[in-house]
Amino acid sequence: MVKLKYPEVLFAKDDAEKLPYVLRDEFSFGIVRAGNGGKRLFGEEALQALREVEERRFQPPNIQTLLKTAQTLQKALESRPGASQAKLARELGITRARMTQILNLLNLSPEIQDYILSMPPVNGKSPISERSLRQIALMESRRKQVEMFRLLVKSCSNITVPRAMNVPERP
Repeated sequence: MVKLKYPEVLFAKDDAEKLPYVLRDEFSFGIVRAGNGGKRLFGEEALQALREVEERRFQPPNIQTLLKTAQTLQKALESRPGASQAKLARELGITRARMTQILNLLNLSPEIQDYILSMPPVNGKSPISERSLRQIALMESRRKQVEMFRLLVKSCSNITVPRAMNVPERP
């Protein structure tokens, strides 16, 4: 942030012979590079708003946040004696069905969960949606889950396919 003092000269309207009035003001500004290579000058408030937008731009994918939430909810259920999904759902203000949907993400194979948790922040919509993973989470075979997940990832044009997801068949 740069502080600049600049003089602004104003003359008396009626009497041009009098000395000019000099007003001094101080303001903060920032220079931002535009996409086309140019530079733009912004006041302090506008610059702060731009920074906030930039910070909000890249966020963890929604599915990553939901998976972390599912892990936290599972730990809460295990640590509280007498706790149930219904009670926890009531406390959080969500339906029992939604609670089940979130906790079902824990049925995904550990390799898929690791992949989701290691996804980088995204700008805008997440490449993998929760809805697309619901059917995969309901599959009992870990190998089939990984196969379907690889197909899902291949269908998303902006993410790469995990190379080594070798999963032994689990009973």
